[in-house]
Amino acid sequence: MQSSIRKLQLSFHTLTLKLFIPPPRNISDELIKAIAANGGTIGVVGFPAFVSAERRPSIDQFIDHIVHISNLVGIEHVTLGIDYYGGQSPYTSDAEALEIYENLIACGMWSPAAYPAPPHHYPAGIETPRTMVELTKALLRRGFQPEDIRKIYGENLLRIYKTVWGE
Repeated sequence: MQSSIRKLQLSFHTLTLKLFIPPPRNISDELIKAIAANGGTIGVVGFPAFVSAERRPSIDQFIDHIVHISNLVGIEHVTLGIDYYGGQSPYTSDAEALEIYENLIACGMWSPAAYPAPPHHYPAGIETPRTMVELTKALLRRGFQPEDIRKIYGENLLRIYKTVWGE
């Protein structure tokens, strides 16, 4: 009897690039290439400290991560992992955000080395899910084609789901 083992295509979400900013959660080009070599995707995160050293990153700084991954391994390996959460601005006051942050640190879910203290302002233009249309406009301005944007917004993940779970 012959058996076969299928390599799983992995999808890594809520990651950004060490090239732009070196927090412990950001990944290297080598890891990106390894994920892509197996057909996987990288979900680009919007958490401010992972996008830029600036407290309020721009939408173009966020898109720089997408551009880099796309140039490195192809648009087929880029997805979104924005990682919005309830302690971000504008959903909570600074005091409430600090309380949430301190609880996440205390229970070990976050570390101060990876997550700076709030306020957490997501990239301008995509501060909340309601403003995500601005990402589409900015991607078009940066030269992305509509078919590439559809891949980033979900078609790349659907490809993996179909591979893993079947049609």
